[in-house]
Amino acid sequence: MTNSSVRNFIIALVTLLLSLGALGFMIFEIEKKAALLQEQLTSIEAQNKRESTFYTLQKKSEESVAERASVEKYFLPQSSDSIDFLNRVEQLAPQNGVILETEALEEATDKKTKQKYIEAKFAFSGTQNNVEEFIEILESLPYVARITSVSLSEDPEVGWKANVSMRVFILNYEI
Repeated sequence: MTNSSVRNFIIALVTLLLSLGALGFMIFEIEKKAALLQEQLTSIEAQNKRESTFYTLQKKSEESVAERASVEKYFLPQSSDSIDFLNRVEQLAPQNGVILETEALEEATDKKTKQKYIEAKFAFSGTQNNVEEFIEILESLPYVARITSVSLSEDPEVGWKANVSMRVFILNYEI
């Protein structure tokens, strides 16, 4: 081989090696940029999902204003409104022929659901029929309430006695 051929071969080999090195560097950079792009796409997708969820919840909230307002009247708006509930029960008692005594009225929170409620304990007496009907009235009061215990017994002095514990739930969302 001649000198010019060797020189051309070496130049071609160096050019090939430089080209391969540049190609390898470009592939490395493309892979690095692709990984960054994938992270950004994942982030954008997550942001879009959050925005979509937010707008869906906002729309449902706006659409359900009337429904929530109608349900709201069955809850005590605040624990301080328990006085209205108590007045209503105390007003219903004589109308239904029972003598009512409020034993306890206190705010509490359910440990599992974190739902606030008023724990009300009543003792009342009257005829068997009146006492049973008043228990039914307590069950059907227009509140989100649950009777948690009932104790019914016959007393020769006053007829029938009942001890009732109930929970009246407090509204826990804002309109």
